Formats: sequence, C-alpha cells, structure tokens
Amino acid sequence: GAMHPSDAGLVRLAEEALAGSDVRFSDRAGILPLAGSLAALAQVECSSPPAGLKAQLRDYQAYGTAWMTTLLQAGFGGVLADDMGLGKTVQTLALLQARREAEARGPVLLIVPTSLVHSWRSQAEQFTPDLRLVVLHGNDRASYREAALQADLVVTTYPLLARDREWLVAH
Repeated sequence: GAMHPSDAGLVRLAEEALAGSDVRFSDRAGILPLAGSLAALAQVECSSPPAGLKAQLRDYQAYGTAWMTTLLQAGFGGVLADDMGLGKTVQTLALLQARREAEARGPVLLIVPTSLVHSWRSQAEQFTPDLRLVVLHGNDRASYREAALQADLVVTTYPLLARDREWLVAH
C-alpha cells in the first residue's frame, strides 16, 4: 500500500525483524507503530536512575533498566535473564520506582517462587522505600486485597496465584 516516503526506513526495519515469522498485517498502518517501537529498542540509552532509588546501579544494570523501560513504553513484554547475583531485582525495582515517579497508574503484579517472597520484600524496602508494596501471601492475604489495588507493586507466589486468579484478573 501507499505510505509516506519518510516511513520507508521504519518499514524496512520491521520487515527485517519479522523475516521468517508468520506475522502478517491486515491494515496498511499496523506495521508503522510496530516499526517505530522496534526502532526505539535499537536506540536504548542509559538514563539517570529514579530519584527514589536507594542504590547505585552498575553500568550494565542501568542499561538493563533502560532496556526494560523502553520495552514497556513500546508495548512489548520481555524477560530479564542473567546470571544469579547480577542485580535483576534492583533493576526491576529501579524500573518500578521510575514508573511510580512518572505517576503510572495501577499496580504491577510480580509472581515469584515462595522462597523469594521475603527477599523481594526486604530488597524493595531497602532500595525503593517509597514504593507501595503489598505482599499477597499467607492465610490472611484476603485482608490485603483492597490495599493491593492502591499499591505500586503486588508480590504473590505461583501457588497462590492459581488460588486467587479470579480476584486478581477481575481487578
């Protein structure tokens, strides 16, 4: 279809990125937002950590946080996978703190193994004390549900997600 000549570079980028996939676009404009988002991912630059972060990010952590921020802004999902001990938790907390400071709406749901609930709580309290954190865990978790709707971060576990799925999806 017809497009403005200035969009040709973006469309070429999308075509290269999608080469070999089964993705097809039924409308002429559908590929341009995707191409713009892909272009933004190629331009990820480190930025200053959020003011409320009580940690010094290493260069690779700052880049990882910027990458996740760009993914979020582009509407993509992503996985931050790295070796143990390299700071995935603090990178995620930095992203959530930046989200809070930007006044993003709604809580983020974090699902972790039961063995990591305490670690996430303690690191959130240490590195991002301004985050409104609610942990949905234990037998009295129903009493925290309303607070969870006002939280920045809601932490729960895999088994409890299966039990509380209807409530979590509805809210």
